[in-house]
Parts: sequence; C-alpha cells; structure tokens
Amino acid sequence: MFNWRTVLFLFWLLGSAFGAQPRIPDWMRQAAAEPVTFDKEAEAAVLLDEQVVTVLLDGQVETMHRRVIKILRPQGSDYANLYSRFDKDRQILSLHAWSLSSKGAEYELKPKDFSETGYSEELYSDIHVKFARAAAADPGTIIGLEEVHRSRTYLPEEIWDFQETIPVHIARYTVQLPSGWEYKAMYFRHPVVQPATSGVNNFTWNIKDVPGIESQPSMPPESALAARMTLAYYGPQESFRFGSWDNIGRWYANLSKDRRNNSVQIEERAHQLTAGLPGTFDKAAALASFLQKKIRYVAIEIGIGGYQPHFATDVYRNGYGDCKDKATLLSSLLHDVGVSSQLVLVHTNRGTVVPDAPSAYFNHAILAVEWPASESLDPRVHSMVTSKSGRRWVIFDPTDEYTPFGDIGNHLESNYVLVSGDTGGELVQLPLSKPERNEFRRTGKLKLQEDGSLSGEIEELRTGDLAWTQRAHILGRSDDQRKKEIEGFLARYFSGFVLENLKIENLGETEKDLVIRYNFTARNYSRNMGALILVRPGVLGEHFKEVGDEPRKYPVHYAFASHHSDSFSIELPGDYSVDELPQPAVAEMGFASYSSKSEVRSNILTYSRDYTVREVSVDASRVEEVKRLNRIMAADQRSNAVFKKMQ
Repeated sequence: MFNWRTVLFLFWLLGSAFGAQPRIPDWMRQAAAEPVTFDKEAEAAVLLDEQVVTVLLDGQVETMHRRVIKILRPQGSDYANLYSRFDKDRQILSLHAWSLSSKGAEYELKPKDFSETGYSEELYSDIHVKFARAAAADPGTIIGLEEVHRSRTYLPEEIWDFQETIPVHIARYTVQLPSGWEYKAMYFRHPVVQPATSGVNNFTWNIKDVPGIESQPSMPPESALAARMTLAYYGPQESFRFGSWDNIGRWYANLSKDRRNNSVQIEERAHQLTAGLPGTFDKAAALASFLQKKIRYVAIEIGIGGYQPHFATDVYRNGYGDCKDKATLLSSLLHDVGVSSQLVLVHTNRGTVVPDAPSAYFNHAILAVEWPASESLDPRVHSMVTSKSGRRWVIFDPTDEYTPFGDIGNHLESNYVLVSGDTGGELVQLPLSKPERNEFRRTGKLKLQEDGSLSGEIEELRTGDLAWTQRAHILGRSDDQRKKEIEGFLARYFSGFVLENLKIENLGETEKDLVIRYNFTARNYSRNMGALILVRPGVLGEHFKEVGDEPRKYPVHYAFASHHSDSFSIELPGDYSVDELPQPAVAEMGFASYSSKSEVRSNILTYSRDYTVREVSVDASRVEEVKRLNRIMAADQRSNAVFKKMQ
C-alpha cells in the first residue's frame, strides 16, 4: 500500500539533511581561490578584509565587515577564535562565520553559536563581546567572518587599519557618504591611494599584498609601524571639520571646557595646598602631588564618557577618575590659584602620532600648564614646550604616580601631543631628556679573599626615569619579593652567593633619588690557573641591546636617553702582582657611547665603565653599529685581569 506519510517523512528527512549543510558564501570562496604566495614564516594570512561603511544623517554609521583568514602554520590556530564587540552605542545587526577545513569539510557558525561576555580594560564599561571558535583550525583551514553593526559615532572620522602582524592579500574599504558631504583621507606610513568612485558619494579604496609586521627585538610599538588611513568626513554645515590638528584641538576643547567647573570645596583646597608657596612651579607641584596621591585612577567610560571628562566637582567629591578626569580636576585647581592650563591629547606609544596625519588617534589625556611670561624658567622644569604663538607650556601627566611635576614619563618623551584650546589645537613634540637626567650609578667596595670568594657592599643610585620606573616596579612588592629579585640578578654573575642587608631608601619620595644598598658574598669568584689568578673586574651589570640576527626591518627602539656608570674597587690578597689588565674599551656611535678601564693601585683593582644613550630611535640601516657596540660591551664584560702569585 502506498504510504504518503512515509514519502512526506522521507522528503522532510532529505530536506533537513540538505538544509543542514553549510553554504560557504561566494565572496569567501572567491577569496579562497585567489592565487597568492605568503611569507613562509607567517602563521596565518588575511585573504580578504573588506569593510563597507555607510554614514547616516542621524549621526550613526552602519558597517559591513567581511574577513577571510587562512591558517598557514599550527601556531596560527588562535586565528580560529572569533570576536565581535558591542555596547549601547554599537549594535550588532548580524553575525555569521564559516570555515573550510584543509580536508574540504565545511562548517557554519550562526548567531546562536556565539557566546557573550563582558569586557573592559577599565573598572566599569558597558562593552560586551560575542565570541566563538571556528570548528577547524589546522593549517590549510580557511575561516570567514561577516558582521554588520550600526554604531553611534562621537568622532566624525573612521580609521582603516589595513596592516597587521600577518600579511594581508586584499584590503578593501568602501565609504558611502550622504549627498553633499565631503571627506579628507590621510595616510600613515603608506603612499596615498586614490579611490574608485561609483554612484553618488561612494568611494572604494583597494590595497593589495600588505606585508605583515614581523616581530623583531627592540622594535617600536606596533601602532607606530602599522599603516593606516584616517578618513575625516563632514557635512556642509559642520563647524568642526576633522582633518586638521587645529580643528581636532578646537573640538576637544569645546567638548571638555564646561567640565572644568568649580566649587567652594575645590577653591578652598587649592588655596590650602598652595598657601605660602612663592611661584608657579611650587604651586603647580603641590597641586599635582595632590592629584597623584589623593585622587585614585578609576575609569568609568560609557558612550561619550570615553572622550568627555566628568565634571571636576564630581571627580573631587568621589576621589577618583580616569586620565582626562584627573587632568580636568588639576586644571580647575590651578585656575583657582591663577595658573592657566589646557587639556592635552597623546598616544602613549611613541611614534603613533605624526604631524602629517591629523587624527583623534589618541589613548590618553594629560595637561599643559602655562608658564607665565613674567617668570623666568625654573631649573626644575624639564618638560616644557613652546607654542607657535610663544606661549610656554609645562607638560604634566596627573595619572603618573611616580613622575613629579616638571617632568614627564619616558614613554611620552619625544612624542607628538595635541594641546587643545578654544582658538584651536596645536601639535607639539615633547622634549627628550638629556642622558644625565636619567642616571644609574652603581658603586661597589669589595674584597677578594685567599679562597677566591668575593664580598662587599653595592650601592645603586637611580635618578629620573630610571628611578621612577624602578619605584613603579617594586613599590607593590613585599620585602621577600624584593630580596628575591636582587638574588635573581646576582645569580646571573655568581655561581653561589649569599645576599645580606638589603636596604632601599626614598622609595615613596618621588622627588628624591632612589638608592638601593646590599651586601653579598660570592664563592669561587676568582679562578686559579697554576701560579696565576683570573679576576673579572666588571663584577655586576651589563649593557646589551637585543636586535636579533635576522635582517633588520624596523628602527632599534630605546626607552629613553640615559647615562649608566659602574665603579668597582676590589681589594686583592697581598701576595699577588699584576700580570695583565684588560685593554680599555672605547666605542662612540653617536646614538650611544661606551668606555671602560681597569687599573691597579696599592693592591686595589679598580674598574670603571660609562654607558650613554642619546637617541631613542636608531634607523634599521645602522643596526650593524648597534651590534658592534654590543660586541664591544660584551667582550669588556667578560674580560679578566690576570695576577701572578709572588714567591
């Protein structure tokens, strides 16, 4: 008997089976079929990264983002982890992913397959992340992701980051602007690319075969190397047209000016903290210290709060705020004692912001304190810049707990920052400290025993950034942890030793030099060679800049200019005479220099060396000079003095 129910069931079963088969979209298949050869060292490669951005008249932006990645090596399996961010101002409209394994199996991830979690680097934020892992992640697998989201934008600009740590075969960026709107495109580390046009106010940029940013020792931050395009757009009635530093600074001044409000409590505290202090420096330093020590860093960023400071009165009442909040409160306090100031935008990675690519590509806010024309420059000021109009600004970071007023942290030195103001913004370059501002002086008074052991006291004195970075490193550690760190350092130079009497001075006093003292005894320091004894004069410490052996692509990055000196005196046993001393080491490279010498007087072996870094970026073409300097320093560190036992 013919059973229609059985037939219908079979049709349903077949339909379900066929419907369960994922359908890899054509754009993904096309990208996967592209003939391309990648760097053999690459872990993965982007076959296609395409964005279509539609700017809407209601202040929102809709973006369709397609991305196809091929995993090339086992280490590239992390690229099978897929993410999409959203918050109250960024709504995910659709989200799908597909994978095509190296064996031809096809998989699909639908919206329901993505999990969700909160995410923020700050204390509180409404940012959430949808995440999933592709079904296949072995070499040869191709993964595709398509996301459409709509977001409210607070900045009239888009950033197209088309260079990554892995190579990109095709990068495509399309922008649809409303009728009558204009744009300005600016490039960072890439030649200008002209867009193709289609329809009305529709522009498409295509870039092919962008190399990946390889990891090299002592390289600049990735954000200072990766090519990108900034697209500023504006309607015919826009008053703040991005695309110039002047307008970006004006925009931020307008966004933040009413936040520097005042209260009786703020005014009273400002006068209380500065009572009896004579000039601008002492007043500003007192207020800055209050911000550093009494106002905690806590970031609560929601919506426009990612850009606009909270009111100074709220920051003062709560006792906390993020970088722009702390700068705003300090500005209000300074205003109450007659000192003008302006908020400053900066990116904490040196080299990320450059003069010829205007953009709000910043991640930090600090303060420019105006130095009165009637006052001569205070010798304690080392972070001053002068504007085109002749106004003098002392740049200070209220978020930095360890750097006193008059100085800036090493990560900001030689960086371009934007001073905002009602009359416009100005991009200025922060000064680079002189080497003598950041000193490390190590002295050792030691004695060599007949049994070959070495004992004595070491004193280390740090100034400037070398002091502040060390403070930041050890302040939160226990006495036992600090001792273990010193022991770890000594273990690099001695096979067996005992550490005693560790003392740290001025740890919590940022305006003073940091001093560390300790005693040690090291066994078998000297080596006997028959009637001869070998002693290494350079007891502790070394200076070496890791640059690797691969051909250099990027500049060699130094944290800051600095001066290092070591001086060791070793009292020798009385029955030895000098047979041979190491030759003096001398190296002058311009960006850095090194010298050392050894001598013996009255049975005391004295060793001294001097190392100075003058520049923070050395071009890749000069890497052989860095290597030569390394070889000279390493050979000097290993050299031995030879003594003969007297009969």
